[in-house]
This record gives sequence, structure tokens and C-alpha cells, in this order.
Amino acid sequence: MNFRTVMRGYDREQVEGALRAAHEAADSPSGSVREAAARALQDATFRVTLRGYDPSQVDDYIGYLVNESLLADPHRRPQQQ
Repeated sequence: MNFRTVMRGYDREQVEGALRAAHEAADSPSGSVREAAARALQDATFRVTLRGYDPSQVDDYIGYLVNESLLADPHRRPQQQ
């Protein structure tokens, strides 16, 4: 996912790390692994830095991942954006 960089936004490394872990969990056949990843992503907080990722874009994408990807049956999951 390509997020817009803004003057004050979410720390890019933190966001990328959290999303990398979520994408790995989304491929797991284990529902408990996907549910744990969804909870972790929902609870994640990101430091605000200069030249970070647009918070609204990151928040929207996290909402998508949690509701449509991580918690969905991996065989019926929509294609990744």
C-alpha cells in the first residue's frame, strides 16, 4: 500500500512493521492467528513524526484489514488492495 506522506503523520517504519506482520498473519490458515493479528492491529498506536504517513489513509487501511482481510476466511477473502 502506498500512503501519502504528510508534514506530520504516522511513523513510517512503525506502520510498515505493523502492516508486514498483519499481512503475514492474513495468509495463515489459523483463525486464532488472524484474530490475534487483528486485535494487535486495532490496538496499535503510531508515533507522529515529521514527514510521516497520512493518518487517515493508514487508519482506513487498517480498518479494511481488520474487517475484510484478517477476520475473513482466507479462501473467501477479497483481493488485497
